[in-house]
Amino acid sequence: MNGAEIETATRLGCSYTILLFVDDDYGLISAKQHAHRGESFGTKLTNPDFMTLAESFGIEGYRPAGWDELEEVLRDALTSNEMSLVEVRLE
Repeated sequence: MNGAEIETATRLGCSYTILLFVDDDYGLISAKQHAHRGESFGTKLTNPDFMTLAESFGIEGYRPAGWDELEEVLRDALTSNEMSLVEVRLE
């Protein structure tokens, strides 16, 4: 929900991959609101450019163009032994 853990992890020299699914919405809350009221309110988000965010922390950022590129991107990120962020855009 926030980027503070990225700063801490990079400062401590951790190496893991963040897999970030982005739909610009609080999807579960929207679904519950739709089920209860027939509409959602206050759940749409304006997100930062996550590749720029990754760069600002000094970690590698990946944004596959589609599902067909995801496997290759994950292989690269997971075998790099470096901290990285993989952004997966959802429609």
